[in-house]
Amino acid sequence: MKIGIISSAEYGIPLLQLLKSNGITASVFTDAAFIEQSAAIRHFCQMAGIPETSGRQSDLYDWLRAEKPDMVFMMGYAHLVDPGKLSHTLSQHFYNIHFGALPHFRGPQPVFWQLKLGESFLTTTIHRINHKFDDGGIVWQKKIARAPHHSYGVVHTLLGQISLEGVVFLISCFMNKKEIMEVEQDQAKGKYYKRPRLKDIQINWGIMAAEEIVNLVQACNPWNKGASTFFQGNEIKIIDAEVQSGSYEGIGISPGRIMNAGKTLDVLCSDGKLLSLHMLNVNGIFYPARHSPFIGLIVGHQFI
Repeated sequence: MKIGIISSAEYGIPLLQLLKSNGITASVFTDAAFIEQSAAIRHFCQMAGIPETSGRQSDLYDWLRAEKPDMVFMMGYAHLVDPGKLSHTLSQHFYNIHFGALPHFRGPQPVFWQLKLGESFLTTTIHRINHKFDDGGIVWQKKIARAPHHSYGVVHTLLGQISLEGVVFLISCFMNKKEIMEVEQDQAKGKYYKRPRLKDIQINWGIMAAEEIVNLVQACNPWNKGASTFFQGNEIKIIDAEVQSGSYEGIGISPGRIMNAGKTLDVLCSDGKLLSLHMLNVNGIFYPARHSPFIGLIVGHQFI
């Protein structure tokens, strides 16, 4: 059999490794509009001897007609594929791998929103494509418990590995001519999240609790190099933070105030808890908390 892979994402490489190690023929289509993002997967294809084509959305259908894959998996592809332009047979075996619970987390960056919103579980879903984004029937789904070290980058790596279970299941069903159970999505529960905008990655000290800020920090690493805040008109990005136990009992102190600076950099949050900032990104330079006084972050100063 032959598998078509449509992906411009580095986390698509484990899928190619799986196919290569099992002697399954594969070919890859990458989005020419994301040439830098697809550099890793294109390099892997070159080293592994896997045919790779980089093209525009309009070139995709020509590629499919030329390659004639039995099955297709999309992973990290920004465009909607029109099933009406596919043969009936291929449309039944054309799947999207989505790193989010469907229909609750539709959209292009579901990992960001799952982390930012503090979801207890992180989900990868494989569904058939249809005429809408992230809307087709679900054929496989698995979730994992969220852990403290689960940043945006870590989660993509984990879910990329876990999704291989679903791919193996679907290939096995195809080869053994076994019918696949498909679950239609509950449209009443569907929610589409757009790509994060500036306001989505900024800390609002006045209303965000300490745990919410930690969630945002995790959701912004590494792609945004931290969650954004401002100090004396300059943007500072927080790369790592941790909630301290207990609450601060002071009165009349605004959230965002630096309470300790030295070995630790502790900031008061809206819920009365102190947030220890362990690592900062200032103009692309990483500063550990113990160096924060050297860049003017001292007790009594205020993040805004």
